[in-house]
Amino acid sequence: MNFIKSFLKIVRNSPKNKCIILENSTITYEELNNASNYIITNIFDNSKIKFCLIFNNKSLEGYASMIACLKFGIPYACIDPDIKNEDYQKIMFKYKPDLVIDTVNNKIRDKKKFLINKIDKNFFIEEKSYIIKNDDIAYVIFTSGSTGSPKGVCISHKNIESFNKWAKKKFKVNSKDIFTQINPIYFDNAVFDFFISLMNGASICPLEIKNTNNLFSCLKYFYNKKCTIWFSVPSILIFLINLDLVKKKYLKFYKFIIFGGEGFPKKKLAKLFQKTDKAKLINVYGPSECTCISNIKHVKIEDLKDNNNLVSIGNITENFKYELISNKKYGKNKELLLKGPGVGLGYYKDNKLTKKKFFLNHSGIPCFKTGDLIKKENGKLYFQGRVDNQIKYLGNRIEIEDIESRINDIDIVLENCIYLKNSNNENMKLICFVVTKNIKNIKNKINQKLPKYMKPTEIIILKNLPKNSNGKIDRNRIINDYYENYK
Repeated sequence: MNFIKSFLKIVRNSPKNKCIILENSTITYEELNNASNYIITNIFDNSKIKFCLIFNNKSLEGYASMIACLKFGIPYACIDPDIKNEDYQKIMFKYKPDLVIDTVNNKIRDKKKFLINKIDKNFFIEEKSYIIKNDDIAYVIFTSGSTGSPKGVCISHKNIESFNKWAKKKFKVNSKDIFTQINPIYFDNAVFDFFISLMNGASICPLEIKNTNNLFSCLKYFYNKKCTIWFSVPSILIFLINLDLVKKKYLKFYKFIIFGGEGFPKKKLAKLFQKTDKAKLINVYGPSECTCISNIKHVKIEDLKDNNNLVSIGNITENFKYELISNKKYGKNKELLLKGPGVGLGYYKDNKLTKKKFFLNHSGIPCFKTGDLIKKENGKLYFQGRVDNQIKYLGNRIEIEDIESRINDIDIVLENCIYLKNSNNENMKLICFVVTKNIKNIKNKINQKLPKYMKPTEIIILKNLPKNSNGKIDRNRIINDYYENYK
């Protein structure tokens, strides 16, 4: 059962069931389906659209656009409504979408853009028969590129089907469940919220978090909506724990509290554990290239006795197999290779990178080289870092060179180097070492240039950045000498 077959089955059998629970209104499965048909009829028509971008703010229009694309067999990518114009132009130049759907009346304008401010959720037509091939691209999700150019990960309908088959069983999803959608819709974690809820007749409760002040009311908001499945990056839960905002009352309806995308320190987890009654705490791991989740760990009280480490990323899910690849330069750690029906198709319009990271093994099974370093201890897997300079910061997967490239574009910057300090605990810091022509304006310039999730915690100004014998910036010397001396 691919997404569309599952979704339309619910529309036929339970049309009045709640589908999207907004702050002041509720959208049923029938209404969301009608809205998607409105888009197909009035926008897609008989057009030959190969790729669509959606400015998505978690509205009826945003969700309906996603459903319409999935029905019509159009690969789509959701993008941040607040995306910087230069980042948007990079996407437009590299991926050349045939259509851009704007559900938020964004200021960016171009010939391919179609504005949707309001659509008819009561629009009715006879349902067509949609032919979706398993290996067709369902969606593209962007991750940060090493040169400042985003990589578009292609996930197929078959990948989603495999993911749902596993997740439905593991989390016992049914029509009474209500998923929190605190994750940005363009972020990998939102794949779980959207597909696993709507393929199984459950509801989504979307919430936009624009700044940390909104987090003060999010627990109460989801409590009032009686949400049963929470999924977010650990940073959000850690923030709430640090402010002592997590109360037992607000967690009473949850079956599962799921977190992934970065490490969750055991001391903080122990505090969360004390606030839960029936809710199971679940640590998950998985690259965007492998449909959101590939590892799962049910956290129990005995896992929290040692406060010096992060919890294990758990066991490989039933829809994956894995290998650990040795390399002398990794030391005792090994690179994780994932294989199975959850492995995506590759990178959109980037055959060179696809061949480097994706391949079929001797049995014809899709494989993906994650680039993540893993330690295996007592049968458990532990995340140890990256083989390259990719980092996970505030739940976002970012490549250090991406941040550096953006900062180097600033006219007063001569050179810079980024360093992630304390990558395995809650005191994580993103440090920027920079050589600049103007000390007074540099901090403002950097903050204006970068999106929120890339902004450095500290900016350290140096006269020059040391180089190694081949003329490249000597990162180890900067980190070991300059940072420690500075502190």
